[in-house]
Amino acid sequence: MRITVTVAALCMTIVGLSMAEDVHASIKQTNIPAQALAPALQSLAKDRDFQIVYVSEDIGDRRTEGAVGEYTPEEALKQLLRGTGLTYKYLDENTIAVVPPPSASAPSTPHPARADNNGGQKSTDSFRLAQATQAGSAASAPVAAKAEVPQEPQKQSEALEEVIVTANKREESINKVGLTIKALSGAQLEQEHVSSLQDLATAVPGLTYTQTDSSTPVYTLRGIGFYDTTLGAYPSVSVYLDQMPLPFPVLTTLTLFDIERIEVLKGPQGTLFGNNATGGAINYIAAKPTESFHAGVSVDDARFDTFTTDAYISGPLADNLLARFAFKVVEGNGWQENVAVPGQSSGSPETFAGRLLFDWKPISGLRVQSNFNAWLNRTQPTSSQLVEFIPSFPTPAPLPIPLVPNAVNNDRDAAWAVDTRPEANNRLAQAAIRVDFDVTGTAVLTSQTSYINYRQLQRPEGDGVNAQRVDVIQNDGYINSIFQELRLADNSNPLLRWTVGGNYEHDVSDERDSTDQKDGTPNYTDVFAGFHFAGNSFTNRQIMSNYAGFADASSTVGEFTMKAGVRYTQAERSSSNCNLGYIMGGPNNNGILDFFQVLASEFFGKPTTIPTGSCIIFNSTYTALHEFESTLNQDNVSWRTGLDWNPTENFLGYVDVARGYKAGSFPALSGSTDVAYTPVTQESVTTAELGIKTQLLDHRMSLNLSGFYSNYKNKQVKSELIDPIFGALNALVNIPKSVIKGVEAEVAVHPLTGLTLGGNVTYLDAKLTDAIGLISAFNIKGNWNGNPIPYTSEWNASTNANYTFALGDEEGFIGSEVTYRTGTTASIGNEPQLQLPGYTLVDAQGGVNFAQGRYRVMVWGKNITNRFYLINVARYADGLSRFTGMPTTYGVTFTAKF
Repeated sequence: MRITVTVAALCMTIVGLSMAEDVHASIKQTNIPAQALAPALQSLAKDRDFQIVYVSEDIGDRRTEGAVGEYTPEEALKQLLRGTGLTYKYLDENTIAVVPPPSASAPSTPHPARADNNGGQKSTDSFRLAQATQAGSAASAPVAAKAEVPQEPQKQSEALEEVIVTANKREESINKVGLTIKALSGAQLEQEHVSSLQDLATAVPGLTYTQTDSSTPVYTLRGIGFYDTTLGAYPSVSVYLDQMPLPFPVLTTLTLFDIERIEVLKGPQGTLFGNNATGGAINYIAAKPTESFHAGVSVDDARFDTFTTDAYISGPLADNLLARFAFKVVEGNGWQENVAVPGQSSGSPETFAGRLLFDWKPISGLRVQSNFNAWLNRTQPTSSQLVEFIPSFPTPAPLPIPLVPNAVNNDRDAAWAVDTRPEANNRLAQAAIRVDFDVTGTAVLTSQTSYINYRQLQRPEGDGVNAQRVDVIQNDGYINSIFQELRLADNSNPLLRWTVGGNYEHDVSDERDSTDQKDGTPNYTDVFAGFHFAGNSFTNRQIMSNYAGFADASSTVGEFTMKAGVRYTQAERSSSNCNLGYIMGGPNNNGILDFFQVLASEFFGKPTTIPTGSCIIFNSTYTALHEFESTLNQDNVSWRTGLDWNPTENFLGYVDVARGYKAGSFPALSGSTDVAYTPVTQESVTTAELGIKTQLLDHRMSLNLSGFYSNYKNKQVKSELIDPIFGALNALVNIPKSVIKGVEAEVAVHPLTGLTLGGNVTYLDAKLTDAIGLISAFNIKGNWNGNPIPYTSEWNASTNANYTFALGDEEGFIGSEVTYRTGTTASIGNEPQLQLPGYTLVDAQGGVNFAQGRYRVMVWGKNITNRFYLINVARYADGLSRFTGMPTTYGVTFTAKF
């Protein structure tokens, strides 16, 4: 497979080189930050050696959001003019005129200046020359009026890059959005080698990634998250790809490739992003098709023989049709070693992800963008270490195969049963279409449609021993998701910007799980009338329909912007659960079924035979065995309101109050009675936040500060309940109230040419305040008030430094990131055995950019101090297991762009 991918990448490179010969204008790195439009045009003209002319009145005091990236001169000009209401036309091969659009009242072509009474030119009709190039002087520019050289000398820009985000579903400077946002550009993702979900969590302050025993990713943001491994469980931190929802955590596994930027919005985002964003929202922005040909390939050779190939090709297919295709392939050897079977490894990556985008403008005022994604993931699930053997049931004699703890502070050590080695074969296909239609000159009607099909076939194993303590030998299922949103927006007038719309989402999840416990205490205990349980199987099917209508508006008057939004959501969910016993153990090895026949005969007052494949769940009155079926229908109103204060161009103060909701959920587990399948109801978070964003030292320094208070009601957690037959079992429960108080600070500074420094710190005081009578992971019913919210570090901090410097005719660069997190807990009981210690990680990169950045060689390392750290610890079925973070990884990356 590696050879095939490499050949394909080389072929793409050859095609790119040949096509690049036909590109009229050269492509090079452009670094023009957001600023007044006039000096930005001057910078572009000087950098690209051509002339730009314009009417002074047309430019006025307009500002540009800048152009940072690799562009042809024409593309760079389009970036500078984006959102200004101006367009351009060629006067000759080396001269461009910036003009109003043809529909505007101003003329679209240069015209002779009208003389005033003094014989001079009126300033409103005079053309300014953005740059007199070496090709000709200002006087030689082919314009009717004499060009005037700007009086203000141009200064070399050392300003920090200004990032454009879509937090309000419109493009805005991040410094003008009254909301705490962490934005990571594609260049930053590439520089810091952010290539996995765990890498992303490390790069975002306050965001925590948790590894689960079924390989389902769990995000916690500012203390708000939902730890559940059920396939059909909605998260508290929602994830989107180009504003299209990826509604379940497993769907996000291989989204991180060919990305323009990632926006992490903190705090409830219910009004614009809907249910299940109580903690925040993560929006991946895919790299878009370009108006001229571009191609690139990146190959990476890393530790554990991990080989990665990224490639893309982008450009026009026709006058009004652009396209982009990108893919990423990863394969390698396992990084974990089986301590019980020397020479056997696990955790080897094997993935393929592809993305095809089209951008079609069939007529003026209509734009159709489509995004087709697919991926295949055969990566072996991460295994764990057994920390402690804790018998679930008493046995008359010691277990024949002792379950001996093997946890050592070596992140590569783990254990799994040889005949149930971890494996996976999961795949996703998504089709998404966005249509924008200019209903009027200013109002835009947007339709977003998405369909996702996901299939999962995997065996996580995960119990941390070379025995069947509780091996997850089957974790299969599928997800189908349909999403449709229609909204109308007018963002043209700052006096009133508004959006109204509605959406519908229909999701189906179907899951089948089986465990093998033939070496655990359930198979040797006598407490179940002498019957032994060698494992179990269960199914869960959930159907979810969500209907929503929303409105959002802002109004800017002078220095102040008032904001308000509201969303009504109706969430309907049905669940079907079936406990099957150990159907994978053969017809003569289903002790659970045999035991239930005895119980049923006793409860029903007559001999009862239960056929294999029957659902063995007692109803609430113990008068029948059945498949559990129930519904949960709830509605809510999310809202937000706030005020921004923008007294100067470089300062923004804001206050926001918002409330969001996360939908309720049914558990997927093996319960014996209806009570085990009691759903959790919807949770809500109300957050008040005060913050500032400021740019200092001529935009060479930025400083963001925020403080917030969150009232967290009915938090959903995975805990325990006392099953009347089997004792303590996993369950979903609501915690009536929790409180989160926090402060965030972020600073970036550009002190010297080529040097950028940054740092951030997050403090969270996240406590349970009404948690009486709940059962902890150690089956203790208690008062947990004052305990920390699980998976929430009190302190998160990071620093980064990047330095670029001349290296002969080329450019060298070095960089480093340091992240620190204090310890946290994995249980509401805050037991010592379930603590996750704090840690510090250090990453570093260095390399050389050749040919003005077209080629790059980079050496990188992650966790270069080889710090041992944990990402989860959990108690279930006869023991306590823990998952470790990755050891030191390093590699060499070669990148070429055309």
